[in-house]
Amino acid sequence: MKIRLGLCAALALAAAAPARAADRDPFTGVWTYDPAQSTASSDYTQRLTITVRGDEETYFSEVAGKTGSRSLLSLRVRYDGAPVATHTFNIAPDGTITAVPMEVVARSVDTTHRIVEHRVNGRVVRVLKRAPMDGGRALVSELTDFDAEGRQTRSSRLVFVATPPKF
Repeated sequence: MKIRLGLCAALALAAAAPARAADRDPFTGVWTYDPAQSTASSDYTQRLTITVRGDEETYFSEVAGKTGSRSLLSLRVRYDGAPVATHTFNIAPDGTITAVPMEVVARSVDTTHRIVEHRVNGRVVRVLKRAPMDGGRALVSELTDFDAEGRQTRSSRLVFVATPPKF
């Protein structure tokens, strides 16, 4: 009898697993920058850790340059268009840390498309249009940077692959 109950419980959990996976936000995961699929520079590595619950995203980014520099950004933002104050921490190879204040604004276009703006002193300096790709095994971010006059200065396609890979 105990074996049957255990087997029934295991089957019930296995049947529920696809439903739980389908409910999981497609942006939730650990993502590693893939320079081979991206149009941006390959002289750095980047790892994103994103957790989405409802309309709130917890985001952590770590960028490491080949020269030994690092950049860290951690925040919690809602997809409601309200700005959230945060800092990017740039760490020089000698260990000097510079905190760059900024605001982040996030919006959910739909269940698979998000727009994130980075603002410095009230002006938009970067816009990221993000979407899952490759059946959820990758995340693409169309990045656009702007100068002090609001002119576009750079546009890149950044691709991040799931770490460990999602199947």
